Amino acid sequence: MTPQFTAARRLALIPLLLSAAACGDGGTRTGTSGSTHSAEYVGLLASTGGLTGPLNLTFASPVGAPPIPQLAGTGPGAVSVAPVDVTGTLSLIGPLVAIAGQLDDADVLIMSGGGYSLTGTLDNSLVVGSFSGPAGASGTFVAASSSTTSPALAFCGTFTGQDFEQPPTQISGSFSLVVSSGAAVGVAYEDAGIAIPLEGTSTSSAITINQDAPDLGGQLSVSGTYNSTSMSGIFSVSATGTILSEGTFSATICSAPI
Repeated sequence: MTPQFTAARRLALIPLLLSAAACGDGGTRTGTSGSTHSAEYVGLLASTGGLTGPLNLTFASPVGAPPIPQLAGTGPGAVSVAPVDVTGTLSLIGPLVAIAGQLDDADVLIMSGGGYSLTGTLDNSLVVGSFSGPAGASGTFVAASSSTTSPALAFCGTFTGQDFEQPPTQISGSFSLVVSSGAAVGVAYEDAGIAIPLEGTSTSSAITINQDAPDLGGQLSVSGTYNSTSMSGIFSVSATGTILSEGTFSATICSAPI
């Protein structure tokens, strides 16, 4: 889990996150005039400098998977695909900042506020994209559909461990992870290294990640448990049956700095 974004890696993260979004609700969405119900999404920002922070979005109408093509239009059973107004809050450094924007009829989300600009894509109840902010801040974001019966949880934390190269060295860094509807998606950063996109699965109380990590030289394995306030677990990187590094991690729900 040796996680600093280059531009190429940041762009590569977006389709990876989308491929992990096998957590769709299978529904359709309506425009701002199509429903009085809103949709809540919970997530986080992850900057290229290793900072993380909370992201909360409220869509003016229910949103989920794109409309079924044969239902779009004006005939019986047609579904409106008008733009949906979106409001929210985020924080990377300092108190929460208000943002606002729209999800267009191609499921592209554009939002801004407080010096931040966000552009992302909605796919099967997961929104992922990139952001820029004050003082040159930039990075990626992810947010997942959240409800009372199926809450999304955004965790921010740290990891420590040992790399068994000769001589052995200590490793540490930060990570962020959104857990929702069977998926666990995020990114980890080593204090002085590269960024590693994270893609795995979740149950109601545990996460599992097993993925190729070429930048680490092997296979990344992560297992942990979580509840509504915290997460902890272990990780390792191995190649051809040999443990290259291992350690522990812990996290709490992302919250705005005071």
